[in-house]
Amino acid sequence: MHFAGSTTGQLDPDKFWNAWERGAEVTTDVFAEGWTLWAVADKPLEHVRAAYRIPPLDPAYAAHGQVPSWYRPAP
Repeated sequence: MHFAGSTTGQLDPDKFWNAWERGAEVTTDVFAEGWTLWAVADKPLEHVRAAYRIPPLDPAYAAHGQVPSWYRPAP
């Protein structure tokens, strides 16, 4: 059974550090005990971003949306 492949050159340091900095500004710890996705799952995304103080993403730092050919998400 194939679970994962290997690859090189996939980490874009500029995008990584931009994500790190944006994450450091978020005010809600989604790993904290008691936090639940279901409390916000039905809220508009813009509302959640504002409530958690998630900074906007500069499109230059957005992921390119491609996945390795070996990747197959579980059904």
